[in-house]
Amino acid sequence: MWNELRTQHEIDNFMKEIIGFHDSCIKEMKYSSGAYVDTNLSMLPVNTKRTLTVLIQRQFDDISALELEFSELEYIRMYP
Repeated sequence: MWNELRTQHEIDNFMKEIIGFHDSCIKEMKYSSGAYVDTNLSMLPVNTKRTLTVLIQRQFDDISALELEFSELEYIRMYP
């Protein structure tokens, strides 16, 4: 089930529900740019999609895993 979060109020309620990601970890991440090489080997190098999907696992019974999708990204910065 996907729930779309659009307003700051919706985001705040979500963060309260999951206790601010307490006792959570990122298990997987997948980035899709939208660029591709076609079957005739021509390329569309433009990042038209820019979607990041993140799988988070939690040490809670009620919501033990979350999948978050961020679309139309402008940039992402990640440190291990």
